[in-house]
Amino acid sequence: MSTAISWLFEAAVKPDGVDDYRALAAEITADNEANEPGQEIFEWFLDDHEVHIYERYSDNDAAVTHVGRFVANYAERFLGLCTPTRMSVYGEPTEELKAAVAGFNPRYYGPIAGHARG
Repeated sequence: MSTAISWLFEAAVKPDGVDDYRALAAEITADNEANEPGQEIFEWFLDDHEVHIYERYSDNDAAVTHVGRFVANYAERFLGLCTPTRMSVYGEPTEELKAAVAGFNPRYYGPIAGHARG
């Protein structure tokens, strides 16, 4: 099995904040692409006011790095524009990663079978 960690983060974007949210999503994405080589996938999907963000990291260290950078640089603006509704974490997160994302009350799904092509 892979050492990768991934998650699906779901949130409700505030009705008057969609344009600002889109701009912030583009800003965060560009910053992560330039500064987080362990971030393998970072995709945002929007349906009206519901957003899903799918993220995949090469390992726990890369995921912890991302969470730390997000909190330091974007969390306040991000949470001002949306209300988190669910976070599902896939893989085998370390206690350090679990502590870093605990505020989102994630559900954890451990691996049982599968493969990645790549």
